[in-house]
Amino acid sequence: MSELLEGLLPWHVSSINELLAVYHAGALHPAIMICGQNHSGKRRFTSELASSLLCQAAVSDKSIDLAEHAQGDDITAKRFCGTCQSCLLMQAQTHPDHYELTIPDGRKSIPIDSVREIQAKLQQTAQMRGSKVCCIWPADGLNDNSSNALLKLLEEPPSDTYFILMANSPRQLLPTINSRCLKINLRMPTNEELRGWLASAYAGGQVDEAIRLSRGFPEKAADVLAENTAGASLETMAEAILSGSQSVSALTASLESVNFELFLDALVYRIHDAAKSGRLSADGLVNKPSLQKGLASSSPDVANQSGQHLGAPLGRALAMQSLVMRTRTSLRSNPNKKLFIEAFVLNFRKISNESKG
Repeated sequence: MSELLEGLLPWHVSSINELLAVYHAGALHPAIMICGQNHSGKRRFTSELASSLLCQAAVSDKSIDLAEHAQGDDITAKRFCGTCQSCLLMQAQTHPDHYELTIPDGRKSIPIDSVREIQAKLQQTAQMRGSKVCCIWPADGLNDNSSNALLKLLEEPPSDTYFILMANSPRQLLPTINSRCLKINLRMPTNEELRGWLASAYAGGQVDEAIRLSRGFPEKAADVLAENTAGASLETMAEAILSGSQSVSALTASLESVNFELFLDALVYRIHDAAKSGRLSADGLVNKPSLQKGLASSSPDVANQSGQHLGAPLGRALAMQSLVMRTRTSLRSNPNKKLFIEAFVLNFRKISNESKG
């Protein structure tokens, strides 16, 4: 596994150092909300922070002077050591004072019973005689009942306990929960930062192609490069299904060997790019602002009506994007991969042939 798939993202170092400067001064807020888009590094940041709060080496010295270390740039050594008993337990995912609150299998939200179970455990004394840390993911996956139960915990948190909430959409949380959390908004990298980070582990790889396919999301770009096939191969497969240059069986076999979700990402962007460039348009329809907006929305309703109102070329693009979006959703049901991919290829080929006819 590439080192890019683990560890803190370099452009988030200053943010975590500032938090730890406050922690080592004994003034860290008990509830911290990590906000950011999907694939922005929330889980990495939270893991780094939780490990540092529990590390025995780090907590042995809380002598940081906030006036002298306002930016936290020189306390990197006070992040988790990786060798003490606490760090080893975190690596093994068996730390007795580290708790996770998440959506159980088969459920659509975090139930109130899970919050109550965590609450009972947090009332106990820390087994490692240090802090207790409860990580909540996704925080915007709390339902009304579990939100109210968590709110009571945040209003009167147990001693030496820290809550780390990860949220894609903080606005979906109760305003009272939002108001009781210190918010950390994780920034996205610049293209230069992202390119340097990717190139550090994939020298000579298709870095620019991965950035383009991922639309600048760092973890997704790293996933593309970590594939046995590079980003360019995902592009080649997307081009093959669009052009119809390979048989259904050959294309299905090729797609079985790659991360199919990443392929769908590459395909939806390729469809969009091809439509914008006129490759799927006979009369330049997709260049009209109103039709471009419809294409970008990828609305199934628009796609279903595209043949009647938008013309065959644009209808083809919309129908293709709609199929890709529905297929992404169906991936969650853990289908038989070969049959699932084959059905997708056949449906995609059907849309293509209908539009040509």
